[in-house]
Amino acid sequence: MVWMEFDCLKLIDFGGASIDGGEHGSCYQWYNYRRSTPEVSKQTDIFAFGCVMYEILTGRHPYHEFEASENRSHIVQQLYENNRFPNTTNVPLGEVMQGCWHSTFDSMDEVVKALKAKEGTFFTNVPAERLDDGEVRYEEGAGAAEVGEVGEVGEVGEVEGRAYVREGCGEKSRLSMRNERWWEE
Repeated sequence: MVWMEFDCLKLIDFGGASIDGGEHGSCYQWYNYRRSTPEVSKQTDIFAFGCVMYEILTGRHPYHEFEASENRSHIVQQLYENNRFPNTTNVPLGEVMQGCWHSTFDSMDEVVKALKAKEGTFFTNVPAERLDDGEVRYEEGAGAAEVGEVGEVGEVGEVEGRAYVREGCGEKSRLSMRNERWWEE
């Protein structure tokens, strides 16, 4: 991920890159790779993208609860091979993540279409609190402007006791609600 001007975040794949002419290859981490498909492909990239989305929106990588386990790679590998993925029912864009993990999409173009179809909906679920098991519970509705509404980037305010800030790329801005406890972790 690369932070760009205008507070834009770009996701970049350096999987085929090399440093100083050294060997190039992919570097999937234990929590975002499906061993049953050992060859790097569009599907493994789409799968990894679903994991990146999960980490961005929850603040934790998939199956983070196994991080301290000595055999975490094996545990997560078995879960993935059995098509068992984290519950995303209450996570914004959870359906898109599940589609990435279950090979529903054949290309990133299809993922982008699914994301565009969700535009205007994924910030309306406001993170309320992180539960003891690490899951984030969301409350329905922000009681504020719709996502995508144009306004001054950086505008800060409060609605129903929650802080919000307009975030944007270039001339467009989005309204995102923030629960300070969730964002500070």
